[in-house]
Amino acid sequence: ADASAPAGLGAPPAPKQSLVGAMQLRERRSQRQRERAAAAQRDLEAQFVREPRGSQGAGCEAQAAAEVEVTVEVEGDLDARELEPWFRALPPVEQARLREVWAASRRRFDATGGAVRSRRLRAAWQGAAVFTANALLLTLVGLSPWRAAVYAPAGAAAGLLGLAIGGERFHFMAAGALMFGLLEGAGLAANPFLLYGMLFAVASMGLVGLDREMRASAGERDG
Repeated sequence: ADASAPAGLGAPPAPKQSLVGAMQLRERRSQRQRERAAAAQRDLEAQFVREPRGSQGAGCEAQAAAEVEVTVEVEGDLDARELEPWFRALPPVEQARLREVWAASRRRFDATGGAVRSRRLRAAWQGAAVFTANALLLTLVGLSPWRAAVYAPAGAAAGLLGLAIGGERFHFMAAGALMFGLLEGAGLAANPFLLYGMLFAVASMGLVGLDREMRASAGERDG
């Protein structure tokens, strides 16, 4: 090689980086940044979990003990919502709070028998409302007002009967049909419009039973 030639003159030129290579390089750099951020987040969470309770003060210790007590108390009365993914993703403190709220809601009437009274009261007024609406419709086709006046108490009795024999939609439908038949008796054959009244009573009482089934599926014990 010529000694008088400038340094590096005979070296091969540096390869040019392609557009695809540059994109891959940026992607790998971004991936490493995301991994470092995730690792830092895990370290913070682990540090929080390993933090000794003594450094949190006596108040935090009392709160943690209360949360443990609540968790043990409701463990035997598991709410179905505790098995859902959104609940498991919550922090332990929030999980304990929700367990306490749900447990208090379920026990709200148990001590005084209020759950039974609430169910009976709801069944009575719902049945009375159904039969009262039925009576108002039947007065348009000739039902006498004095007979319509007894529809409300009969509906309340039908609601209580439907609750007593099972409390589901078919129980309320059967109770509505039975009570309407006792009200009208032979009049069903004389007045065809009363048959429509019976169908209305059966269908509406079925909706009352469906409402109770939906409340029960949502965890309401006083429904």
